[in-house]
Amino acid sequence: MNTYGFAYGIDTVPFSARGSYFAVSENVREGKVYIRDLHGGDGAISNIYELSVEGYLWKDLICERTETVLSFHAQDDAACFVTLLCTADDRLFIKAAGFTIRLKGIMDGAYDTLVQISEQEYEHQLYDKQLKICMSVLEGRCTAKSKWTVRGSACPSLTLNPDGQTAYAVLKSTMVSCRSDTDTEDCFDKAEQQLAAEYDEWKRRFPCFIETYQESHSLARYIVWNNTVHAQGALTCDAVYMSKNTMFNIWSWDNCFTALALGGAYPKEAYGQLKIFFDTQDVFGAYPDYVNNAFASFNCLKPPIHAWVYHKLLEANPLFSRREYFMPAYKSFCRAALYWLDRRRPNGSTFPLYYHGNDSGWDNASVFHQGVPVESPDLSAFLIQKMDLLSSFAQKLGDDAEAVQWKRRADELFAGFMDRFYEDGAFHAWNTGTDSKIRTGHSLLMYLPLVIAYRMDKRIADALVHDLEQNFEAPFGLTTEQKDSPLYKASGYWLGPLWAPVTYLFIDALRANGYPDFAKRLAYRFFEVTKIGLMAENYDAFTGCGYDDQAFTWPACVFLQLEKEFA
Repeated sequence: MNTYGFAYGIDTVPFSARGSYFAVSENVREGKVYIRDLHGGDGAISNIYELSVEGYLWKDLICERTETVLSFHAQDDAACFVTLLCTADDRLFIKAAGFTIRLKGIMDGAYDTLVQISEQEYEHQLYDKQLKICMSVLEGRCTAKSKWTVRGSACPSLTLNPDGQTAYAVLKSTMVSCRSDTDTEDCFDKAEQQLAAEYDEWKRRFPCFIETYQESHSLARYIVWNNTVHAQGALTCDAVYMSKNTMFNIWSWDNCFTALALGGAYPKEAYGQLKIFFDTQDVFGAYPDYVNNAFASFNCLKPPIHAWVYHKLLEANPLFSRREYFMPAYKSFCRAALYWLDRRRPNGSTFPLYYHGNDSGWDNASVFHQGVPVESPDLSAFLIQKMDLLSSFAQKLGDDAEAVQWKRRADELFAGFMDRFYEDGAFHAWNTGTDSKIRTGHSLLMYLPLVIAYRMDKRIADALVHDLEQNFEAPFGLTTEQKDSPLYKASGYWLGPLWAPVTYLFIDALRANGYPDFAKRLAYRFFEVTKIGLMAENYDAFTGCGYDDQAFTWPACVFLQLEKEFA
């Protein structure tokens, strides 16, 4: 469909709002538009209704979109329209004139039920999602259809405005027995004004610093706002999900880049991205891999970069230095560091282990092609950096004894680090199952020890940086597998594509350790890739093509942060 106003179609960037679990998306291949609900995380079905306009295909309608309102109208008659609006309290407004609007239930669970509560009230229970959708018709008429199967309502549908006049309805979701009678007034105009004011304030706090990239800036700023859901269940704070397209959870290293981008403008919200994981940390000190409203998953983990990002947040806003924020964060980081030291060094190992590629965040990188466990230098480097930072945090918090203890632990881990992992000018990981160095491929992962270049011989760091420039730098940034590697794949996830978080980790390490020109070059290459691939999960480092999902949070956050740093 042709989209005007905010120029990104709902096939690419879902329509939602900050705080909302509702989203509206188009599947171009099917030619269908879906009302979606994101409760339960990305393992749950999100398409709950197919939305259709009787007598029209979506491709024949004009879409007009702002950051807060989505409208469709007939090409030959703008008076025939349907307008949608989401709010943070899980309401979806539908306003229509001249159209008949149909919501066809998608899930069709055995125990799902569609019940008419009153003349203008309907309740649709989605059993498998533990969710109720309440529909209030405030103007016009609605008809409901379903086939009763003794256990539930099959083939449910709601038809709004069957006479084609004017209609106005509100969908509300709830995970308890019913919505409160004290719910906010269901006034479309009031909700629209409040959303517009909220987004204007969001824009004010995220000004564009580099005019050349105004379009990318506007998209990045919107995606971070749009991908947020409100606190509920296991989410103890409002969470910025990675996406409202596909990956609707919050992950425990993605959250660090989100916190970094929010830190200056919205410090409490930034802290919340970390606090979700403080609150779900297990008894052994591990952070979950990801969290959604329904549960926290510990199947895998993510690398220990959280103290590093807090170090940067301390520079971003004075809130993070306040003891009531700093001390709980420090204590949580200490427990997480001890998890890697105590639980991921089995059988007397000196260095911690990855048990799955996902633990590194680099799921299918060539380092993991020979199997697991893997003893990888990036993990130990992150842990050394973390313990160095914990030492400085302890000093700031007035605990000199703990400062000494963390410095000693960092020194002990670094003592054998170079001998174990560095050979013939390169870092190598170990497969501890076979006690052999991993020679498969040439992964960029092996260059992340540059985060502790401050502990290395300068000649070694210089050689690593030179190797990066020669063998990994492409027109839009760093490839995740060496450019001439037989394992390199342009769209191979962690076997070639450029990734925003890794780009930022390298830029930060390069700037901190004496390579500012290379860092700046990578930053501007990243700015350029967003003009082609939007805010994609990952990119072709040579063409700029965006892969997998082009409305992803972490490239948006990295863009906003780099823009501030390099303006």
